[in-house]
Amino acid sequence: MTTATRDYERDSAQVHASVVVGQAAAGAMGSIESGMNIQTPEGHVMSSNMHGMQVLKSYNSKEKSGTLVVALGQNALFNFVYQGLTEDDAVALAEKFDWKALQAAAQAK
Repeated sequence: MTTATRDYERDSAQVHASVVVGQAAAGAMGSIESGMNIQTPEGHVMSSNMHGMQVLKSYNSKEKSGTLVVALGQNALFNFVYQGLTEDDAVALAEKFDWKALQAAAQAK
């Protein structure tokens, strides 16, 4: 397994971004590809498609925290974990990373 991580913090907001390549990423693909869609008053977990890529989004509204997992290939993913942000703000930050470039780099590995 290969990982690359970055951590960011501003006031009470925290973001942890990582790229995972290998068995751990391959094991997570089932969740991303499942078509999961669970919504409760406390938050949600849903798989969808963003920018032509499969993603799994989870959000806990009470804690203002969540995760965005982007499938970069069969054995690679981009994982964006956040706390202290709204989901919209977190997704906007996650989109600042070049997912296609991450995908190309992961496939070249």
